[in-house]
Amino acid sequence: TRNPYIFYEEFLSHSPGFDALYSRRIPRNVIAIDWLPRYSRSMHLLASNEKTVKLWRLKEMTSDTGERTICPILAKSFDKGHPRFFIHSVSALCDGERFLSADELVLNIWHLERSDSCYQLNENTDLDADAAEINRIITSSKACPVHSWRFFYATSLGEVNIVDTRLRCRLGRPAQTFVCSPELKDVSEEVLRELKCVTDAHFSECGRYMVTKQFTDVQIWDLRRTDAPFKRVSSTSTNPELFDEMCTNGCLVDDFRIGCNREATSFITGSYDNFFLIYDAKEDKRHYLQARHEYEQKQATEPDMEEYVTKVLQVDWNSTLDVVAASSAHSVYIYKQEEQTDVDSKAGGSRSAPFEEKS
Repeated sequence: TRNPYIFYEEFLSHSPGFDALYSRRIPRNVIAIDWLPRYSRSMHLLASNEKTVKLWRLKEMTSDTGERTICPILAKSFDKGHPRFFIHSVSALCDGERFLSADELVLNIWHLERSDSCYQLNENTDLDADAAEINRIITSSKACPVHSWRFFYATSLGEVNIVDTRLRCRLGRPAQTFVCSPELKDVSEEVLRELKCVTDAHFSECGRYMVTKQFTDVQIWDLRRTDAPFKRVSSTSTNPELFDEMCTNGCLVDDFRIGCNREATSFITGSYDNFFLIYDAKEDKRHYLQARHEYEQKQATEPDMEEYVTKVLQVDWNSTLDVVAASSAHSVYIYKQEEQTDVDSKAGGSRSAPFEEKS
C-alpha cells in the first residue's frame, strides 16, 4: 500500500558553533523539536541543537501557480539554560507562552518573550557531577496539552513521573509514576539496563492517554491506570544477537523520540537508515517513510537495522493538523497527510487516501 503522507518542506535550522567555556564544537544537528499551539495562520516550531533552542515561524505561502510552500522565519533564540550538559528535550506548554527544556540533570521552564533567563525546576543539582556516574538521569520531558500545570519527566530507570505544579513547583515527589518494562528474553544484564531506559513519552491531545517509547517497543497508557499499558507495539527487531552487536557499537543509547495524534490512535517514531514509522492503531497498519528530499525517496517495508549512522531521532505530530515533522542530521522534514479525493472516498469510505510524493 502507498503511504498517506507526502513530503511538505525542509529547512536548515542550526549552524555549527563553538562552546568557549568547555572548548568544544557544537554541531548543527537538530536534537529536539516540538510544535507550539496554533493561534494564527502560521505554524510555530521549537527546534534545538545541543545548546540553543530556536523558535521558528513557518508561514505558508501560495505561488502564482497555486503551489503552497513553507517560508521559515527565525523568531527567537534561547541559549543560556544548559551550560554543562546537552539539551535532549523541548516541549511547549499549552498556554502558548512558555516551554520546557531538559538535559540529563536539569529541567528548565522558559517564557517565549524572555530569551535571556529561565527558571530551574529541580534544585540541589550538582552541575559538576559526571553523568556517567549517576544512575538516574532525565531522558525526556513533555508538557500536558490540556493543563499548563502538568508535565512529565522520564528517567533511565524506566520511570515516567507526572508532576503537578499546583502541589509543588520543584521536582520532588511526583503525583503519579508509571513503570515501563520491556518484554524481552535471553538478553544480558548490560543490554537489559539500556533497553529499560524510557527514551521518550508523549501525552495525547485530550490529556487522558500517554505513549511511552523504549528502544524495542511503544506502550500506550491510560493515565487513570498506572499498573500496566493497555496496548504494546513492537517498533524494532528484538533479536538478542542484534542487541549484543548494537550494544558494542553504542547504538542502544540512541534516544528515539515519539509523537502521537490527538486521540493517541496513531504515533510516529524514528529508526535507522533515515526511516521513521507511522503506526495506525485503529487499522493496525505500519507506514515506513524515509527522511530525505522528495526526489531522493526510496521505498522499503522496513529500515535496514545495520545502517547505524543515518537515523531519525527527533519526530513530532502537529496537535491540530495531520502534519508530522522528522529531523535527520541538520535538516527538518515536514510531511502531511494527502487529501482524500472523491475517487478515494468512493473506493475506501472514510479511510485515509494513499500516499504519493509531490513532484
